[in-house]
Amino acid sequence: MAKINVRAILVLILIVLIIGFLIFISINSNKQRGIKNREIFSKTFAEDYLVDHCNCLERERFACGFEGFVFREGFCWNGSVATNPIRRCSKYQCSGGDILNFNGTDWEIAETN
Repeated sequence: MAKINVRAILVLILIVLIIGFLIFISINSNKQRGIKNREIFSKTFAEDYLVDHCNCLERERFACGFEGFVFREGFCWNGSVATNPIRRCSKYQCSGGDILNFNGTDWEIAETN
């Protein structure tokens, strides 16, 4: 009878250890999904991700709304044709307090205190 209780206790300890290990893995995998852990944060990926998962704080970035147009001199140009630019988000706040700024060419994580 005492042997059964020892086995039950060992099985219970094993189950608790397995559940603890699974919780530990789950917490670490969620942290790795955060923006700060991304070494490569391409401009295209950033746009799609930020629009879907973050809140826009500032709209100070000018962009052209039509393909083939390039922003220069305050307008969007395609040869001799000019159009007005649109304002896109230049600063996002994402979950966990991460704030991303557009530095002119790439997104960078702002220093937060």
